[in-house]
Amino acid sequence: MQRACVVDSSVGENTAHRKCDIVAATATFLTGSVIDSELTNDDWKILRRDRVNGTGGGVILLTRPGVGAVRRVDLETSDGEDLWAQIITDYDTIYVCVMYTIFIQERLKKSTCGGSKKSNQ
Repeated sequence: MQRACVVDSSVGENTAHRKCDIVAATATFLTGSVIDSELTNDDWKILRRDRVNGTGGGVILLTRPGVGAVRRVDLETSDGEDLWAQIITDYDTIYVCVMYTIFIQERLKKSTCGGSKKSNQ
């Protein structure tokens, strides 16, 4: 494996990924109506997690042929926008997480963690 890259959400228009073995992107805006073969014309392996509710968001991890990437759903949050993958090389096992942090920030704003609500009674 030579390079891992993080690019903006326009992976199809970004030429930097051509020199990488692993590409991660957030804010993909993908839905189930977009099939994987529409995203790349190569033999890239595509692991993705689209936003289920609402529009926008989503994360994706693409790997070149020969990179042994396996999605690890067991490590992902139940309702978040994170994607975990396990990559096994000749020398080591690497865990990769692609996370859409705007979604996490939105969730934290709605949370009541760190404070208590006072009653008007």
